[in-house]
Amino acid sequence: MAWELLAIGAIVFTTVSWFVMDERRLREERLMARVRHFAEAPAYRHQPSAAARLARLD
Repeated sequence: MAWELLAIGAIVFTTVSWFVMDERRLREERLMARVRHFAEAPAYRHQPSAAARLARLD
C-alpha cells in the first residue's frame, strides 16, 4: 500500500513538472516569435528624421 501511494505521488509530481516545463517552453517560443517580428519587421526599423535626410543631400 505504501509503495502504491509513493508511485502515485511520483507520477503526479512528474506530470505536474512536465506540464510546467512545457508551458514555460511554449511561453518562451511565443516571446521569441514576438521578438523576432519586432526585430525584423520593416515597420519597426529606424527611420532617420527628415532633417537628417536633408543634411545628407547637401
